[in-house]
Amino acid sequence: MPVEVAFDERFDRWIHRVQRVCWALMALAVAAAALGLFGNGVLGEATAASAGTPALTVRYDRLARYLSPQELVVEVRSPPDTAPGMLEIAVSRGFLADVRLNGVTPEPQEVAVEGDRYVYRFPVDGWSEPVRVHFELEADHWGRLHGSVQARAGGAESGTVSIRQWVYP
Repeated sequence: MPVEVAFDERFDRWIHRVQRVCWALMALAVAAAALGLFGNGVLGEATAASAGTPALTVRYDRLARYLSPQELVVEVRSPPDTAPGMLEIAVSRGFLADVRLNGVTPEPQEVAVEGDRYVYRFPVDGWSEPVRVHFELEADHWGRLHGSVQARAGGAESGTVSIRQWVYP
């Protein structure tokens, strides 16, 4: 004995629309994840640079996770004729107050507080190659983080590089 089932055409069209919207949202989420919206990737990484001598470049995660390891890489280039001596990298205290600093490589010879920034001092034998300093960090809270980095080499000071970061919970 056949069973008759009522067919609601309006409900059926509504269900198909909901399915298409959900498919589109899932495709957007997959594309965003592939591009790095939730971590590593094109959208998640940032590079900021200052013009001037010494040239300063900072690479960092624009999008990070709360308490997950991340790296701030500071690269300083100075003309080869710059006298060997001390490289100073200044990082804003406000930024470092919002993160846990787990390590600095190479290890600085000295760290000092000067006003609203921490100054890391590194001996430099020569400027034939750029100097890279790696700061290993973990964000202490989620939300928006702001900071700045500056370098001084051979008596010359670089421009200030701003860091803007969003930390996911």
